[in-house]
Amino acid sequence: MANGLQPDERADKILSAWTEFAPDAKFGGMTKEEFAAKVKAFTDTREQVKRTELKLKADNSAVMDADKVTTATNQLVVNAMKGDPNFGEDSELYEGCGYIRKSEKASGLHRNSKTAVATPH
Repeated sequence: MANGLQPDERADKILSAWTEFAPDAKFGGMTKEEFAAKVKAFTDTREQVKRTELKLKADNSAVMDADKVTTATNQLVVNAMKGDPNFGEDSELYEGCGYIRKSEKASGLHRNSKTAVATPH
């Protein structure tokens, strides 16, 4: 990148200078119109990439918003299942949703050994 310009920016500057200072001259075997046509595919593609990146950013935001709604909805339904007297936290339904049944969970009581194992040096 000469002088920090992107290729499409450089092409625009070249075309502008060519139009202003040597509109009828040929460079590289091309007229300024031929040059413009040759770099158009690049500039059009670059613009398409910019539009696609903006669309992707918007789509990612939409996914994040949908994730929030889905997470809240999942939690609402699972909480209702847990609270339903016909099902609850110990049901196949609860387990089928990917949770661990209440009867399968450890008590939470942990006793750590107070004796340290000596390691040889």
